[in-house]
Amino acid sequence: MKKPWNSENAVAAFTAALTKSAHDRTFRNRLTASLESAKEAVSEVGDIEIPRDVVIVFHEGRENEKYHVFWLPTFDETTQTAHTYQYHFKCCYNPWLRPPSTTPG
Repeated sequence: MKKPWNSENAVAAFTAALTKSAHDRTFRNRLTASLESAKEAVSEVGDIEIPRDVVIVFHEGRENEKYHVFWLPTFDETTQTAHTYQYHFKCCYNPWLRPPSTTPG
């Protein structure tokens, strides 16, 4: 039986996947092939059950121009307030924090 999805197990699974991707080209290719392939690879290496609604994306290089994730502004049908790309693009990701490691990242 696989481990349940929670922050501790997910962080361990992501760490295992990232570590393996640094030296195993076939595994690395699975991480970037598709959303489903990435999820399956992380699930396998981390021995974790990943919920269907979780989306996992890996890409190569520090900069990325292919994936754009935005936080939608609060819905209010009475306003026409402008909401900027910069604010909503960099707004919303709270990584699960663990104690600092000596591995660059």
